[in-house]
This record gives sequence, C-alpha cells and structure tokens, in this order.
Amino acid sequence: MFAAIYPRQIDDSTRSVVVLFEELGELAEAVRVFERHPKYFAGEAADVFSYLMGLATEYSLHRDADEQKPFDLEGELLRRYPGIYVQCGYQVCVCPLVPDSTVGRMAKELDIGDIGSFFAADFEATRPQSIEVSERVLARLGGYAALSNAFPFDRGEANRGLILFCLDLADRVGNPEIAARLRSAALKAGSASTYAGSPKQQLVLDEILKPVQSVIDENKPQIANALGIASSSLPPTVSTLVINHISNSVIAQGAGSTAVGGDSHRVVGTQSTPGNRAELANLLINLREEIERSSETPESRIAVEEVNGALAAAKSGDEPVVMSRLKNAGKVAYDVAVALGPVC
Repeated sequence: MFAAIYPRQIDDSTRSVVVLFEELGELAEAVRVFERHPKYFAGEAADVFSYLMGLATEYSLHRDADEQKPFDLEGELLRRYPGIYVQCGYQVCVCPLVPDSTVGRMAKELDIGDIGSFFAADFEATRPQSIEVSERVLARLGGYAALSNAFPFDRGEANRGLILFCLDLADRVGNPEIAARLRSAALKAGSASTYAGSPKQQLVLDEILKPVQSVIDENKPQIANALGIASSSLPPTVSTLVINHISNSVIAQGAGSTAVGGDSHRVVGTQSTPGNRAELANLLINLREEIERSSETPESRIAVEEVNGALAAAKSGDEPVVMSRLKNAGKVAYDVAVALGPVC
C-alpha cells in the first residue's frame, strides 16, 4: 500500500535524503510561526511524512535487489499499532497529550499552553470510527489471542479484563479459599496498574499474572468446573484464559446478549452478593491497616486514603470504583498486598 502511494526508484536515495532535510527545515520554520500560520505546519508535516515513507520504499527496493527478506512497512506498522495502543492499552488512546515516554529533556521544561483550535477534535464523534478501525486491525492480526504474549496487562482494557475475570471466577468457583485468593489477585492487579503513557511496564507481566496463575495451577479441577470446561481443555496460561474472556465479552456486547456459551460462560459484571462485599471489605481493611503499620510517608498516606475510598465502594458493591481507587493507591498498596500474600 505505502509503495503504491509513495513510489520510488532504487537510485532515488540521494535525492530523497536531500529533499527530506529540506522539508525538515521547512517544518522547523512552520513550528516557529505556528501561532500565526497553523495550516503551514500541517502541510510541512505531511511533506516530511511523505519523504519518510518514500525512504521506506527505497529501503524495500534495496533489500529486494540484495535478495534479502522483504521489508514490509505495512506489516511493521500493524505490529507496532495492533488495534490497541501499547502505551495505554486502549483501542482509542487515552494517553496524556505529552506522555512521559516521548518527552525529551527540553520538552519537560516547556510550557505548552493552549495550542489553539487547530488540533481540537470532537473525540466522541470520532470514537466509534476509531474503534471500528482498531477492531479491523485486531481481526487482521488474529484477534486478542494472537497478541496475548505482548498484551499490556498492567494498564487499560487488558488490566480491567484481568481484574473482572478474577472477580467473576471467584463468584463462580464455589470454594471460599480459592475465591479469596482470586479476589486477592484482583486487588494486586488493580494496585499494580500503571498510568496511560507510561514509558515502560511498571512491573514484569509475570509478577502481575503470577498470583492468578498459581491459583489456577493448584486448583485446576475447580477452575475448569467453574468455567464449564473439562480440565484437559484448560489453557496452560492465565493470559490465554483472560484473552478468551475478553474476546467472549466483546462478542457478547456486540450481540447485545448477557451470556456467551450458556450459563457457564456468563459475561463479567454481575451483581456482587452481600457476602462477597463483606469479604472484599475485610480484605481492604487488612490492606489499609498493614499500609498504616508499614510506613509513614506521603505515598503511604495517599495509599491509605485511596484504600478507604475503595472500602466505601466495596460496601456498596461498586467494584469498578474499588479497582479505580486501588489503581490510584499505586505501588505502595501493591507491595503491601504482595507481602500479605493469599489472605489479602
């Protein structure tokens, strides 16, 4: 596709590089006069992009001439933007305007201010189209399951899916001890969640998934029964289970139904019972008390405040708010939850 839009010849490299530098100079000028002539910036940015794509086409031609593996620019683009943005984990990016992962030293000292209406957009109007495009890209790459190895479980929709999967499975498993461990794992996953635009994953994914994986590995018959499948059909990793759960939820929402595959595969988000609320509240009380005992720092005081908010939400059965407040509690709450082990 890109080669057709930006055609090049194999001997065009020198001209392309020289003209690219020329366009970069014009783009720099457009940045200087942006406040008075914003449209100039848009035109020069497009010119720079076109020559970058042209260079990619020439690179592909050189690889073909040298009988090397073909360079697929479109494939590389899809690999880096696979229907979700890997910095925040959402189909429609929710990263801050200048995320930490792209901020240079000078930019940190620069007050951006109001960039005017030129870049203003009605995000709600474009959101459905953005989701449609991201779903097409996901489908092209094989769906959520094909991305499970690199899925950002510490943020975005994936983290939410992991939490809801644990809570839903805890409601269905029928064993109080296993249910408590699953809810504990959900709390830890919520506390470990990092913010949109973070330059790297806050924790290694194994550290987030390990508590859930251990529960599943040690209780395979009960977990398989709760999921309505045979033990022999239980996927080997929690990543696959959660990805399947997310996929089933998406399918169910698209069909407007309340279940996938019968009662044994009901979609997460059901009403929690008073007993479950009381158990979750006790876990949060233990977490708060341990944070208070562990240290007296500004971070720990913030964590205690957020856990108190999560506790109030737990008593009313508002699980999304519980997880949102735990996410705000940050690494302090996560470290304490890990130290407490399965009882919290």
